[in-house]
Amino acid sequence: MKTSLAYIDEAVSEALAHEKKTPSIPTTVRERAAQAGLAVVAGFSFKDEAAERRVLDDASAQRRSVVVQYLKHRGAVAATLNRLGITPLAIVPKTAWERICKESDLYRLAPDKKGEVRVSNAMARKSASFGETALVCAAIGLCVLVGAVTGVLLYTTASFQWWSSAVLGAAVGASWFIVEAFICGFNDGAVAERLERVLAKAYISYKVKGSWAKQLHGLLPDGISPGMSTLSARLVLPQPPDDVAATLLKAKSLELKVAAVADAISFSESTAEIYGREIDRFANEVKTGKPTGPYRGYASFEEWLEKCPIIYCEHESAVAIIAQFGDFPIERQVVDMVVKSEFLI
Repeated sequence: MKTSLAYIDEAVSEALAHEKKTPSIPTTVRERAAQAGLAVVAGFSFKDEAAERRVLDDASAQRRSVVVQYLKHRGAVAATLNRLGITPLAIVPKTAWERICKESDLYRLAPDKKGEVRVSNAMARKSASFGETALVCAAIGLCVLVGAVTGVLLYTTASFQWWSSAVLGAAVGASWFIVEAFICGFNDGAVAERLERVLAKAYISYKVKGSWAKQLHGLLPDGISPGMSTLSARLVLPQPPDDVAATLLKAKSLELKVAAVADAISFSESTAEIYGREIDRFANEVKTGKPTGPYRGYASFEEWLEKCPIIYCEHESAVAIIAQFGDFPIERQVVDMVVKSEFLI
């Protein structure tokens, strides 16, 4: 059963009121309290309820202080949005929102002013390394093949002794290796660099043939934009409805983020092209020693709206959801599970 932002806001508010009155104690804290309550005196083992209660009381007090701090952050972000003329659809604790997104398979993106998001460059780096290794292996393999063929031909057609055929074959193979080294080193290694890139990009094309969900997991590990990555990709989003566009204009001074299911996320390049750019950038960085820094369509606009990206902003421990498209993609049971757990705040 799908839920709504209004329900999430209401469920979170009720859960926080209960949390402030009767804080929930995480399982790990209860285990630590139970351990603290085990006393041994003069060889006798018994339960020290006072020691156990002290650990639980400290945890409850800390939990209440976290709730109070969140309520301050909630009030601050609400006041900021009010000054901008924006009424949030919901304000929830950041911990709860992250858990809801994870359980609902929502990716959390942080587009910059150009509409680009950071994506992982791990696959590109792995492919670049593969290109280097593959080139060396190919060169050695070709030398061995040329030497072996030469030796066999000399032995079978020219009536050479087996040992002389082997020696001459090895000499030809070694000579071929010298020729390869000269060709690859020509023009300051430009040929070798180009071949490495070709092999790396061929490897990338092979590795990204899986489903879009699998590709996206490689680009956005853990369901979020990796902030420290050197690789970015341009998001491709449709024209928002008029009411959402009006809200976005009011909120343009804020650092907005987007949460969406995999099928709602599109980039202006294919996955192979995105990784290919990073391979080129990395090769140039190695050469110069200086760091440098497909649209997936749908049958109709209405189909895209069903995937409904969610637009929100963060302030400390609070997340304010300010706009959404279409139906909300989160199951009500997920919301109920999160607000009743230690992941609420």
